[in-house]
Amino acid sequence: MDEECRPPLIWLFLSVPDVQGRLGLQTRGPARGNAHAAIAAGKGQLHCAWLASEKLQCGGSMPLRRGLLPVLLLPFLFFVAVSAAQNVQGACTEIVLSPYSAFTYGINNAGDVVGYYQNESDGYDGYLRTADGNETIIDYPGFAGGTQAYGINDKGQVVGTAGAQVFLYDIASQTFSDVDLQGLSNAGLVAINNAGAIVGTTTVNDTSYGYIAKSGHVTLLLPPGAASASAYGVSRNGTVIGNATLKNGSNIYYSYLKGKYSRIRNVPGLTAISPSASYFVGNKVNKYGEYVGFMRHGKSGFNFECGETVGLGVNDSGQAVGYYGFIGDPFVDGFIWSPTGPGR
Repeated sequence: MDEECRPPLIWLFLSVPDVQGRLGLQTRGPARGNAHAAIAAGKGQLHCAWLASEKLQCGGSMPLRRGLLPVLLLPFLFFVAVSAAQNVQGACTEIVLSPYSAFTYGINNAGDVVGYYQNESDGYDGYLRTADGNETIIDYPGFAGGTQAYGINDKGQVVGTAGAQVFLYDIASQTFSDVDLQGLSNAGLVAINNAGAIVGTTTVNDTSYGYIAKSGHVTLLLPPGAASASAYGVSRNGTVIGNATLKNGSNIYYSYLKGKYSRIRNVPGLTAISPSASYFVGNKVNKYGEYVGFMRHGKSGFNFECGETVGLGVNDSGQAVGYYGFIGDPFVDGFIWSPTGPGR
């Protein structure tokens, strides 16, 4: 049993009909931390997570029989003095596009998000989900492999990959165009800002570089003292963020702007920067060995979660996106996390 499921405990009995898949139960009252419980039911288990957002979320791959199910929860803590880094409340919106896994990578300031999901052929299709909930599949024409959408800007441009090819997708015209990398191949995720600058990672002579591509011109990024580098995100003013491995073997996170490199500290597992560069998103492992999202706004940092959470993108309102899952569930779903409480 997990440490946080030890006494004192509260038994909550849930009467549920025969169902398949995840359950989401909204409750009232403050709570702190996560409580996880694995409940035997029929031939499988139901895995539950009690979140800081005051929502109990459960996932299981088996049918649940009608009746009463005991769920182990942490006690409500009505009077808890916690720092702002622990006290940010948020609401999670689940993004499910198939019975399999879905990943959400980018969000713009309108709240439109992009990512990709696992299809029936065990490949991937990109998707766009607008703030009003409408969903569009993004499938790069003529490519038999997977299409992955990674970034979206405020001008309605989506950037993604089809194999090693980087593409732009224009939402208004629903058309694709290839990004000219001057003969280089992309490896991994890509991002875009409102000026149309695209960042990603490439390899030249067996060395990994971050890059900036714009108007057919490519700039390679390798911080001083680094043996390799990657680029993950780019802000409105052109600040690029990424990861680098130094020649001594240590890893750092860096930013690059107009020829100057700087080191980024206090953002574990850095993955994203908001358009205004006011928010940074990363990931960390908590004391229970679970991934939680991490966000830094100015000098304040806090965790956010929708389950076991990996944060991958953020906008200027502090909305974060990524993917999350539950213990024992082989699939993950995308999410939009929106701050709703103090500590923002």
